[in-house]
Amino acid sequence: MSDFVNVVSSTNKACILNGLNIVTGGTGIADATIGLPSPGFRCTIRIGSITNGSVVVTCVNGTFDGTNNTATFDAANESITLVYNTATAWAIESNVGGVGLSSVT
Repeated sequence: MSDFVNVVSSTNKACILNGLNIVTGGTGIADATIGLPSPGFRCTIRIGSITNGSVVVTCVNGTFDGTNNTATFDAANESITLVYNTATAWAIESNVGGVGLSSVT
């Protein structure tokens, strides 16, 4: 496994699973995604910049914490760090700035 840095934007909405995702949200991104974890994976999603609105990241076919599949960020420097928990669930290592979690179907 390698560590990577990925810029998430309105044209690249997929978060990498093992590494740092820096979101340049502009006026917000409603449909960014992250996939399922694998053993040993550690992922941080951090808002680098946002002028207004929110950034919404959905965990495709899984959850961030066993219950919630959607994370909503609304300010620069908010971040969530995730680690592998199960094949369909991340575990939240840290939530900086009050990233909102919800279950959206």
